Amino acid sequence: GQRIEAGRRLDELLGKLAADYWRRREVLLLRLHITGDAADRDQFIEAARRRYEAAPGNEAEVIAYAELLTAAQRKNAAIEVLQKAAARLPESRLVEARLLDLLDTTNRETDAIAFLTARLQATQAREDLALQRVRLLLATGRRQEGCDALDQLLKGRVPEQRAATHLDTARWLRTRNLLSEAAAVLERLVSEQPRRWDARKELGELYVVLKRADDLDKLFSAKIADEVA
Repeated sequence: GQRIEAGRRLDELLGKLAADYWRRREVLLLRLHITGDAADRDQFIEAARRRYEAAPGNEAEVIAYAELLTAAQRKNAAIEVLQKAAARLPESRLVEARLLDLLDTTNRETDAIAFLTARLQATQAREDLALQRVRLLLATGRRQEGCDALDQLLKGRVPEQRAATHLDTARWLRTRNLLSEAAAVLERLVSEQPRRWDARKELGELYVVLKRADDLDKLFSAKIADEVA
């Protein structure tokens, strides 16, 4: 009885929460948790599927169904739902974010790059997506393609903006332990803006970890120091 009452109250709460409310996922997963055994959970997910199929253009129903599939470890099915929704609701930043997040957690970088490429063809002004695509290209070993895309993204930008993007990208790569790729990005920045000692310092740290002693010596050689004095 208590489980049924708790479920009813959570259903009422979910009906009032916006699709992008920051704790909606938590409430939804709690609702799934109290459904009972596996059969009850499957029935709950099936009900979400029917609501989604009855209103495939409803952002909240799309997200709810995808979240439930994800919680049930049916992530590929969730990705399919979100891919269809992204095509149907191209203006939905929430669907877009959920799809990219799920592609990331399932290590489907190639699919993420394809999605970003298609999305940018339709909305070229989305610099956030362009930068995300650059990072994924670099992270998947497509270094030259990634660097070319980075150059295109930063075309016409002032040096400070160019430096900030290079540094942020290198740090993102570093968090993923992609040290060689991070070094390559910083090398481009140091070559372009030799007075950026913050970039030179971070690049030096990478050279130490990568055991590139010769490159480290060259980075802080007297000749270069004179050049940037």
